[in-house]
Amino acid sequence: MKELLKQLHAVTALEDLQKKTGKNINTMNLNYNSSIVPEIPKVDFFKYGNISLNKHSRFSYTPAHTHSFIEINYVLNGSCTQRLNGEKFQLEKEQLVILDQKVIQQIDYVDSEDIIINILLENESIQNRILPNLSPSSNLITDFFFQAANGQHEHGNYIILDTAGNPLANKMIESLLLAAFNRRNSEKELLINLLYCALMVEISHLPVISTNKKITTNDPLIQILKYINDNYTDVSLKSLGQTFGYNKNYLSNLLKDKTGSSFQELIDQKRLSEAKRLMSETDESLSTIAMKIGYKSVPSIFKLFQKETGQTPNFFRHNKTE
Repeated sequence: MKELLKQLHAVTALEDLQKKTGKNINTMNLNYNSSIVPEIPKVDFFKYGNISLNKHSRFSYTPAHTHSFIEINYVLNGSCTQRLNGEKFQLEKEQLVILDQKVIQQIDYVDSEDIIINILLENESIQNRILPNLSPSSNLITDFFFQAANGQHEHGNYIILDTAGNPLANKMIESLLLAAFNRRNSEKELLINLLYCALMVEISHLPVISTNKKITTNDPLIQILKYINDNYTDVSLKSLGQTFGYNKNYLSNLLKDKTGSSFQELIDQKRLSEAKRLMSETDESLSTIAMKIGYKSVPSIFKLFQKETGQTPNFFRHNKTE
């Protein structure tokens, strides 16, 4: 960990430029002419996986902006002052904030000893990777991710948590950093996903410093989504309804209303996520992968990729490994 801290304290070219000019360098070409609070695009954050980690650039402030993804800011060293939806918060070492998309965020000047880690989560992976691993009972973290995954829900929630009294949570974050900064691309995606899911379970027990999030009741939807996640290769809407005691038409409307996706769309999202994972982590043939995700023939997986990504599976696999 000492070597990693030394690595993170090293001044990058961008930080050096910001330090010399005293200005925030707009490296993502955010269009402040069209909006005073522009949205940060995904750009290349998720080129190698659904979770991305990077160090927040120092020696500058960060103007007001929003996100098109979930973001966690973790204070590894020092402190930082953030404004979330206009309200000012001081974050100290071993504290973190979880931000839903659409939160208006602004960060004051970050100095040399302030090491802030940004952990970014692609929205499409929440239902397939995060929710199935969280507690089936309602708690603040489960509820946050459930609503974040719902495209029809109003976004803008944040939660500030304190990890100082939880050595396990801090160790998980350290392990995430080591995996992200010191592992080869071919190895780190699976490890990062496992560590991230474990961290989300652990932080549900952390003290809450502040939040604008109100708990809502999502049961039994969490259990239903978990069941779909675990049985997506052969579950049908009828069998799902029988398992949970619902009429299939009622269940279909419930899923669409609460998640913003139909039953078939949830199945397709899961199949696509698993297909991408298998193509990234294995050398298995497309026919083998197609069978593993519940298809009987290869053309089905081509149709899925074309429909959801506009690409072929072969194009995805080739560009993923470049």
